[in-house]
Amino acid sequence: MKKTLFQSLAVIAIVLVLSSWGSKGHKSINSHVTFFFNDALSQFDSWSSTLASHASDADNRKSSDPNEAPKHYIDIENYTEFNNSGVLPNTLAQAIAEYSSANVYDWGILPWATKTTYDTLVSCFRRGDLDKAVLTAADMGHYVGDGHMPLHITSNYNGQLSGNYGIHSRYESDMVDAHIYDFNYTAESISLIPDVQQYILNYIYDSHTYIDTVLKSDNYAKALDSSYGDVYIAAMWAKLGNITNHLFEESAHSIAELIYTAYNESQSTTGINDVVTTTGISLEQNFPNPFSDITKIQYSLAQTANVQVFVLDTQGKAIATLANGQKSAGVYTVDFMPTTLSAGVYFLVLKSNNYVETKRMVLIK
Repeated sequence: MKKTLFQSLAVIAIVLVLSSWGSKGHKSINSHVTFFFNDALSQFDSWSSTLASHASDADNRKSSDPNEAPKHYIDIENYTEFNNSGVLPNTLAQAIAEYSSANVYDWGILPWATKTTYDTLVSCFRRGDLDKAVLTAADMGHYVGDGHMPLHITSNYNGQLSGNYGIHSRYESDMVDAHIYDFNYTAESISLIPDVQQYILNYIYDSHTYIDTVLKSDNYAKALDSSYGDVYIAAMWAKLGNITNHLFEESAHSIAELIYTAYNESQSTTGINDVVTTTGISLEQNFPNPFSDITKIQYSLAQTANVQVFVLDTQGKAIATLANGQKSAGVYTVDFMPTTLSAGVYFLVLKSNNYVETKRMVLIK
């Protein structure tokens, strides 16, 4: 059934609201990522302009890719674990198993989409595809920026539940754009991340703590200027300038640490069982993921190799074989159509001699 005009306009409005820091904010964050690079990343110092110019690619995809929007937010209060003990399910598969894919995607998948993008960055580094690596890092930077924007971490994303309707754009765009040249980034060392998914969840938990402060600042500022003009913006900046500067700075620093960790991981492991390889073999994340009827799977070989590509269920049972035999160097794309499978989590596996790489796939019906 086609959407009504009202429904379509509502969807467009939601997409516009969920644009995080706005293009200027994301550009500021991404352009300062290389400021935190250490000697190991010095070869990528030239990435700064590309990271900045592609900082909003992920936002721009929302209008053409229906799978994109949920990657930018999470309605964290909808999770019982968070309300009871301040934590979320560690993986997307765990969240879906407990709450259903329909709910999880409706509530947003920001922390898990960020980890998937990180995994893609590792694969890009591993096969030496630096052109795609920098664009993937730009996307990851956008999601990290979203994860540091308090109103992307709550079901009250636009103040609609607290009498602050419209706060999203007033804070992230109106205030930020007015002071975009007032943000400062202080040099700080970066470290390798021992647990990337937990690292992402941790900064999301931290961002959530600022929600009440943002809403109270909005109440204060609009009491001074109900037309939301210059007086309102000045009052918001007085209340939130330091906090927002901290969030911007932490975003850039976190992106740098994630890039550093991804690069380090790519140099030492294949991503599964820590098998060292220099074969130039890489398996991409299937797209779209999650999927309902068809998904594309891509893998690349730097040289001729015997390759197996297959799908397993959560019990380790082989569901489908997508490739089996000797393949010459090149990039291969395979369509996977799970016509008889039930909704759930499956694993895509690529094997070649002692090289093994896996990707998690989510089938929805």
